Amino acid sequence: MKYIDDNSSRSSLFDELFDETCEIFLKKEMPKEQGLIRKFLNTAIVESVVERCFVCNGTGVIKTTSSIEDCVHCNKGMFVYDDQVRSHMMKISKKVFLKYKKQYNQIIEKINQIEISALSKIGDT
Repeated sequence: MKYIDDNSSRSSLFDELFDETCEIFLKKEMPKEQGLIRKFLNTAIVESVVERCFVCNGTGVIKTTSSIEDCVHCNKGMFVYDDQVRSHMMKISKKVFLKYKKQYNQIIEKINQIEISALSKIGDT
């Protein structure tokens, strides 16, 4: 997934994982907020696919006409995803994100398992 720039692949992954994601949430409780499961799944896909910082374009620095400064959003060009960033991406409060953080991590793990399986099939692990 992260090696191709194809929205149809992301869409296919979303479709493939949506039912499983609902099951993950059902084990604890269904969120009352409409569309929350979709937000969690979309954000997990972005986090798994987009590694390069989209603020500095992966350079690690922000250039202005008067200075060059380290980009605060990344670590040497690799975007830093934290709970604040994730909740902001989902347009939800950090409190709501933290309530379902365990489920989010389970979604990330599912995506990682798919990637590992795919890479093992092409002999890249």
